[in-house]
Amino acid sequence: MTAPAPDTAVRSLWWACRVPGLKDPFDTAHLRVFYPARPTGSDAERLTGELPADPAGAPYPVALLLPGINVGQDAYRWLAVELARAGLVAVTADLVGELFAGSHGLTPAVDLEAASPAGWGSRPTSPLIGALVGALAELARRAPLEGLLDLDRVALGGHSAGGTVALQSAALTPGVRAVFANGAHTLVASMLGWPEGTVLPVGPGPAPGTGVSSGAPSRIRCP
Repeated sequence: MTAPAPDTAVRSLWWACRVPGLKDPFDTAHLRVFYPARPTGSDAERLTGELPADPAGAPYPVALLLPGINVGQDAYRWLAVELARAGLVAVTADLVGELFAGSHGLTPAVDLEAASPAGWGSRPTSPLIGALVGALAELARRAPLEGLLDLDRVALGGHSAGGTVALQSAALTPGVRAVFANGAHTLVASMLGWPEGTVLPVGPGPAPGTGVSSGAPSRIRCP
């Protein structure tokens, strides 16, 4: 991959996908996909506003940006644009769903069962991640991104609760090669059944209390 020049044009497209395991009508994510673009000045561009992707840097790795609770995807637009300028395809998403105690709002769709001692390591702690990857696989088969995405090179990141989900889920998501987070941690609530002060490893690793196997991410305990 050749990184685009600093003045590379960035365009985005809108898409939607169903999130498995969630109840209608709170099972649809609306995503925005930012990509390096190459304007041609065609009539089609002027009429639709859609620009073709720049094939020079393809196949492009992908960055998934998971939101914090009640933080709209526009808050991460600046980062998505900078990632696209640097030669990645960046994805943000809005998903309205159940939060806690029956309230609803924007959410990264935390799967509390997957984050519990019984479910830890069995699957990502958010079904939104797989839904976004599936949506990208579909977009990779159609213009303007047809044939231009490398879904074997995914960076999974997020902010706040979305960052926690990213840290917990990176090693459980096929194609993920990097993980990053802002304002996040892997301290889990005792209400899920964990001992007070448990900090989970990044990735599945062994559950606390089972020992740390050779090569597994280390874990710590809060005092």
